[in-house]
Amino acid sequence: MTDEFSYRIIEKNAVVVVTLHGKITKDAKDGLARCHQELQQVKSKKVVFFFKDVPSVDHIVFRELTLIQSDVRKNGLSVVVTGLSSSLKQFLNEKGVIRINEVKASLEEALRTLG
Repeated sequence: MTDEFSYRIIEKNAVVVVTLHGKITKDAKDGLARCHQELQQVKSKKVVFFFKDVPSVDHIVFRELTLIQSDVRKNGLSVVVTGLSSSLKQFLNEKGVIRINEVKASLEEALRTLG
């Protein structure tokens, strides 16, 4: 696993899966901005944010992560978050970055929920 941030967006069967990798730090801001722009173009009504191999998220990018999710919801899309370690889930929930009711234990559960 590399610590460098990257993302991948895959749209299939009316669901978009946004896979995030690596540490999400201030160096990830440009990548998050590109991800945000790409998500504004999707046609699907369901989005999964998959925090695959994300060991940490710095407070400096909370705004970007929250804005991406907010814009997705504002456009009428359903949001599910998965792949979080229990400590990262608790941390992001306490900081208001994620909504605990949107968190699922696995990618499979997330996809079933949106099914």
